[in-house]
Amino acid sequence: MYSKSWILNALPAPLVPYCELTRVGYLPIGVLVSYLPVLVSILHVAAVSALPQDRLLDSCLQWLPLCYVYSAYGCVVDDIADQDLDAKVERCQHRPLVRGAVTTSSASLFAAALASLAVFLTSAFFPDQPAAHIPVALAGSVIYPFLKRVTNFALLYLAFLYVATGFNASRTVGFDILDAPDHLLASNILLACGVFIANVTVETIYMHADVEDDIKSGIGSLAVRIQGYSKAVLFAAAFAYGVLVLGSGVAAEFGRVYFSGAVMSALTLVTIVARVDLKDGKMCETFFFGGNAVVMGLLAGGLYGECVV
Repeated sequence: MYSKSWILNALPAPLVPYCELTRVGYLPIGVLVSYLPVLVSILHVAAVSALPQDRLLDSCLQWLPLCYVYSAYGCVVDDIADQDLDAKVERCQHRPLVRGAVTTSSASLFAAALASLAVFLTSAFFPDQPAAHIPVALAGSVIYPFLKRVTNFALLYLAFLYVATGFNASRTVGFDILDAPDHLLASNILLACGVFIANVTVETIYMHADVEDDIKSGIGSLAVRIQGYSKAVLFAAAFAYGVLVLGSGVAAEFGRVYFSGAVMSALTLVTIVARVDLKDGKMCETFFFGGNAVVMGLLAGGLYGECVV
């Protein structure tokens, strides 16, 4: 299911395996998985606080490279921890550590360099703002791969990391949602829960690409846990997502622009669940990357509309 992108083909050969560790071959879609939850959270705070457009643009642009660096770090750490498991999963057997293109020591040094870059960029972009997301993102990425060895519910933790990073990112724009009126805080919490469920839904679809290998190898995943009634669970999650994002709009007293984006986002997620063939690994991968971008992109569009209307 994996093929080199033009980005990898354009790089000098010695750099290719290191860039593969960061999933650079999946750009630009890959980075959106971690960036869009952050963007949604920032746009929500901007919409309820009437944040100036220049401040909003600066924050959105600053968090784009930050999300890529944090995501790249997490991917490298995951590959280091999972190399023995990846060797048992067909889709992952091409990865640099599994095929011997990079040593564990070199990958560890690369991960340390990415962590240092993440800390530097965060401090440079937001010197006067809370930086709680730094230890959450860095330590969280180390914990996640080991959870997969002991529970089928590690994905819930990963989705929480996305939401937690989004929450902390929203505080870097100069407006703390925790100090907002109750109805706005409630709106933010409902939206965060919706983003959490949407990520769990599309990630679970993605996990079905490896579910047979996971079962054979004894690897835990939510897809393994709900095997046999996956569609019912995914439909329930998609319905819950719609209720939460609409409830968020009601609580914040948003207008038609937001609700148009939220409704289209919710319907898109339901359509993805309805159309995906969970036995088709390639389709699961495509619906994960493309579906995530469209679902979160429509929600972000509705929120941005509230910022400018």
